[in-house]
Amino acid sequence: MDRALREKRSVEAELEKVYHEGILETGRESRDVSELSQRACTAERLRDEAHMKSDSLASQLRRTEAM
Repeated sequence: MDRALREKRSVEAELEKVYHEGILETGRESRDVSELSQRACTAERLRDEAHMKSDSLASQLRRTEAM
């Protein structure tokens, strides 16, 4: 889950940099923003999956301890 959060922060930082620098090449800008947006979505999905797995494991642990 930490890896997914680090990737998400990294992508957000790169997106912020792209917006602040104002890339001159329009084609490159849209490609870069599209690529970074895709990476951000992937990072968010990985974070959500890791969170669900963590919740599932915690639930299994509680059931095991209750036995």
